[in-house]
Amino acid sequence: MQGQESVLYFQPRTATPSERLFDAAHRARQQRIAALARPDPPLAKLPEIIDEPTKTGRQLLEEWRERQRAIPLPPKPPEPQPIVAKKGRPLKVHPQPTPIPIFPPIIDIQLAVAKFYGTGLNDLLSSRRTAAIVKRRQIAMFLARKLTSRSMPEIGRRFGNRDHTTVLHAISKISGLLARDADLAAEIATIEATIPIPAAMPVE
Repeated sequence: MQGQESVLYFQPRTATPSERLFDAAHRARQQRIAALARPDPPLAKLPEIIDEPTKTGRQLLEEWRERQRAIPLPPKPPEPQPIVAKKGRPLKVHPQPTPIPIFPPIIDIQLAVAKFYGTGLNDLLSSRRTAAIVKRRQIAMFLARKLTSRSMPEIGRRFGNRDHTTVLHAISKISGLLARDADLAAEIATIEATIPIPAAMPVE
């Protein structure tokens, strides 16, 4: 209509869902920032320190010892009562310690054989092959195997570095003779009785 001003009306635009979510997140972020910006609560008032002279380390140590001495000691445990066997029940007896046998040195056996037969020790250790020396050497090897825990190779080394087969032959030979020769058995028993054997030591 001529002569009249035209008026335009604008309706507000409705926010989209994504914009509403963005606004809500923005407001939440602003609230968190405001909460973090709050001033810290005042610290608790520290107790007043009484002015006193500084104590030395020795004084502090003495005070600690006094406090320790003031602590009551724990009661002593009751003394163990003697074990009394109940009627019809025998007391449990602990086994005695097993003694450890101590074997005589091979040199003592060699010396005993040499002294009994009137032979020098060097003859038993030498390479002499006479019948008398060989038999006496075999007797010494037999007793070394019987009275000690030494192995046959070690016994052979003590008799002039002889092989263990020589020791095995000597033991077999003397064992066979003892079964039928009473005189030899008596001789070996006499020699064995003259060999000093150390006393056994008990195991703790």
